[in-house]
Amino acid sequence: MKLDLSNVPFTYRDSYMVVSYINQSFRIMGKKADKEGMYLRSVRGGSRNHPLVAKIIPLVGGKEVPYEYEASEGLISMKMAADAKIEITFADENTILVRGSGNDTGLKLTEWNEGGNADYIMPIPMFGQTYYKANIFKNDTSFYIAAQEGTISIEQNWDGIGSSSCLLQVSGEQGFQIAIEEARKEWHKRQLIFDFDESSRAMFKAVADYVGKMPEVPDYLKKSRELAAYINWESRVAKDDGLTRNALYPSKNWMIGAFSWDQCFIAQALSYHLPLEAWDQFMIMFDYQDDTGRIPDAVTDSYTVWNFCKPPVHGWTLVRMMEQMTLTREQMTEAYMRLGAWTSWWYNYRDPDHDGICEYHHGNDSGWDNSTVFKDSSMVESPDLSAELVLQTEALGILAGKLGKYEEQKYWEERSKKQLDDMLEHCFDGDRPFATDCITNKPIESRSLLPYTSIILGKRLPKEKRDYIIKALKEQFLTEHGFATEMVDSPLYQSDGYWRGPIWAPTMTMLLDGLWQCGEEELVKTVAERYVAMVDKTGFPENYDSLTGDGNRDRAFAWTASSFLVIAHRYLYESGSF
Repeated sequence: MKLDLSNVPFTYRDSYMVVSYINQSFRIMGKKADKEGMYLRSVRGGSRNHPLVAKIIPLVGGKEVPYEYEASEGLISMKMAADAKIEITFADENTILVRGSGNDTGLKLTEWNEGGNADYIMPIPMFGQTYYKANIFKNDTSFYIAAQEGTISIEQNWDGIGSSSCLLQVSGEQGFQIAIEEARKEWHKRQLIFDFDESSRAMFKAVADYVGKMPEVPDYLKKSRELAAYINWESRVAKDDGLTRNALYPSKNWMIGAFSWDQCFIAQALSYHLPLEAWDQFMIMFDYQDDTGRIPDAVTDSYTVWNFCKPPVHGWTLVRMMEQMTLTREQMTEAYMRLGAWTSWWYNYRDPDHDGICEYHHGNDSGWDNSTVFKDSSMVESPDLSAELVLQTEALGILAGKLGKYEEQKYWEERSKKQLDDMLEHCFDGDRPFATDCITNKPIESRSLLPYTSIILGKRLPKEKRDYIIKALKEQFLTEHGFATEMVDSPLYQSDGYWRGPIWAPTMTMLLDGLWQCGEEELVKTVAERYVAMVDKTGFPENYDSLTGDGNRDRAFAWTASSFLVIAHRYLYESGSF
């Protein structure tokens, strides 16, 4: 497959190293990039660390030359004039190989120190050759560079604590080959000979094998399935000091870290044929669960975010996963304990007025960060939260029954029924779902889709309320591409407004599931066809312009890829509608 490196990272499964082409569409630390070129990047330290390690500049005759690049899942080829070219592949998750061919072809790696104040490169004689250690404090790691063919030289200005400029140059009369190895702690002094072509072939094979383990989709979506699989394959990083398990990040572009509800949508796609990986993605956030039962908003190899949480979609997710995979008794026991504590946290800490309706303390807690539901107040009771708790307590009842805990099963079943009753009493104006400002205790006037996602309850909702929501979804939120998160005629609608208009993959997954449970099969198939057509054309960005279908923000998002696979499989392939 062909990769646009300004959108899709070139990297290896479990690696923290990435190669990207930086241009004006790429965001660095929340801002658009002000430079252009091919860069070695690092996703160490999550979104808080400086993402750029070094700029990769081709040379011919010692001079910088223009180039064009082609990239696929196993190889980058940077082509210059005549027969000169530079190729890049991975030997493993810790090792990048760079090969130059053609007369007097070389390479310059610059900007190692940009954004840092204690970065430097030092030569280390070893095994009869010289290795070069790039200590890059800004990226919280080090790199070791050695030439298998050709020679390496460095230029830097040491200022007593670091180098104010660092430049590493590679040259060779008939070409060169170097290895760049990452070692965050200690380097193992590997004296290895790398076969570039074999390494590239192994990358292609690894991705091809992974594609075969993704959910099946209709034939016309095969290319998008391959790209979705690649994004899921490459987005994973290895467990490390701050990560208890291998984590499939939403992206290795700039949304770097594992997030509480992102992992749920990713796990659903993996549950079909990779149950152990699905389990790790579902459980990773629970590894950090505190004594109150709370789980964090996000985790990385370097830090944990507790300022916010994310909605309790975990019970709903686990039931969807259990339709595809069989849990061991040990897994069910762990899930029951963790999920029960997480659910109790909501009732113990987010229902201060004890009316049975839990509340968000910020838009980020809902996952809909800037939804217009939160435009006047950060403390909100919204029916989507109650609906998710209905499903989560129901899931706990299912687990309790499977574990033979029948008294506890009865408790959770009654809790689920009470949650539904409380929701119907507090969260509807007639048949219309609405959110409440917890400060003023007044209904919130909003044209957001958020309250309507309570349709995830399916036939648990009374028919009149189901019919009202379904009618609103079709007439007020449905576009040619899917469900907009804000009515398009709203004065607060924004085409790239995050949760104020764009179409999001997790929302589509939840709404289609709810509508399917309501028996709206034809509507679901129609909407699914519109959505996957947009994805097939645009790719897997963070979200989509709901009117044009263009991609917004991060352009290689794992929960978008995962949701596409689930939607295309469940509603188009499995149902035979294609």
